[in-house]
Formats: sequence, structure tokens, C-alpha cells
Amino acid sequence: MKNLWIWSTLIGIALCSMISSCKEDDDDSSSKPLTNLSYTMKYSEKVAFEGETDLKIENPFIASLKDGYINGNHIGTTTGSYKGKQTISIEVKPMYSYVDYPITDWGCSQATIKSKQPSVWKLQSNSNTTSLTYLQYSGSAVKYITIYTFNNGKLKTSGLLSPVNELTSLSNWLSQKYFMVSTSSSTIAVTGSDAYDPADSNTIVGISSETLSSTSYSLYSKYMYMTVFGPYTATKASNSIVDSPEYDSIIESLKSLGIQISESQIVNGQ
Repeated sequence: MKNLWIWSTLIGIALCSMISSCKEDDDDSSSKPLTNLSYTMKYSEKVAFEGETDLKIENPFIASLKDGYINGNHIGTTTGSYKGKQTISIEVKPMYSYVDYPITDWGCSQATIKSKQPSVWKLQSNSNTTSLTYLQYSGSAVKYITIYTFNNGKLKTSGLLSPVNELTSLSNWLSQKYFMVSTSSSTIAVTGSDAYDPADSNTIVGISSETLSSTSYSLYSKYMYMTVFGPYTATKASNSIVDSPEYDSIIESLKSLGIQISESQIVNGQ
């Protein structure tokens, strides 16, 4: 009996050791480190994530994890923390090509704008320090106009004029970078923001349609969309930037170039 008890005890210890070893193997399997620490996709695309659901993405405006896939929500870069042990990088690239996005480094100088604006844009001479205007041509006609306005030498507003027959391209181009919202009010334009949470927003966007006339330039089209970019403030959360001083500064800059706004209509986004 004594020998039987000893053998039973030894067998029990061995079984416990085996079970414990299997459990440790399972734990090791569940905490297997990631082999891919860099994910790249285009806007609205998704790529498979090799890990589990324990991934915390720093900026969900750029990307999010759903059903085992990382989704590209808006263009930009962000990082993710996996189980608090590994960091992955995520880059969402543009799906749509259109024109260069106006620079929105609010508070920067004219020198910064000049150094960053792509060479395809032709800088118009400016006689003061309140604005910079760039033109992009289609043949001999001006097709796109980008305007920057300044207050005390610091960037306060960016604007883009583009032909009305390119609304689909314009909309896709904006949507891949900004969260665009159509409004029901006839006095508020389609607006957009570069964050879901207003507290995290840097830029707000508004669109209006314009009829232009000019004696100084040959215009590709006199019917244009004006897209205005300005710094986000709490007061603009419920008001259109198209009705703001930022918009007025763009209009004044156009007038200084001999381009007149003869008609303005808010885009309702419907």
C-alpha cells in the first residue's frame, strides 16, 4: 500500500507538471510578438492585422482596428501600441490625386510658405505682407488659384479656387483628409474638420461657389469653387468659415489681383 501511494503521488506530480507546461505554452502562444511593425494603406483601404484585438491606435481619425483589419480612415501617420509591449507605425496614403493641399501651418511665415509650396505653382508678385497668391495654369489659362493671407506676418487663412466641373474630384480630395459634413442650413456651407473631436482639431474647411471676372488673367473657368481653410476655434464649430473674416480676407486678396467676385452661393452639399 505504501508503494502504491508513492507511485500515485509521483504520477499526480507528473500530470500536474505536464498540465502546467501546456498552460505556459498556451500563454506563450497568446503573447506571441508581432513580426510586422509597419502598416501602409491608402485612404478607405484596409489591411489584415496579424495580432489580436489588444491594439490601441493613437489617432483613430487616421486609422482604426475592426474585425482583424486596420482601416485607413484619413491620410496621415499614427502609431499603435500592441499589448503595451510593441509599437507599430501606420501610414495612410492618398487614394485620390487632385491638386496640392494648401499649407495649413497656422502662424507660419511667408518664407515658410515659399519654401513648402510645390514648384508647379507660379507665385504672383505681392506688394504687401498680407497675402501670397499662387497660380496653376492649363495652357495659357489660370485653372487653380491658391491664396494665403497673413496677420502680423503669420498665416491665418488658406484658400483654393477650382473649376465647378471638378466637384467630384474636389469632394474626394477633401474627404480623404477631412471629416466632411453636409449641413441643412442655407447659410452654412459644407464644412469639414481634421479631427472627430473638436478639441483635437487644427483646421476647419468650408466651400462656396463663386462667379469670377478678371481683367488681369485668362481664367480657365469663371465659375469656381472656393475652398477656405482656417484654424479651428470653438466658435467655428457651429458656424460656417465661409461667413467668417478668414473668408473675407481671401476675397480682398482676389480683388487686389483684379479678380472680382460677382456672385456667391453657399454649397449645400446635397
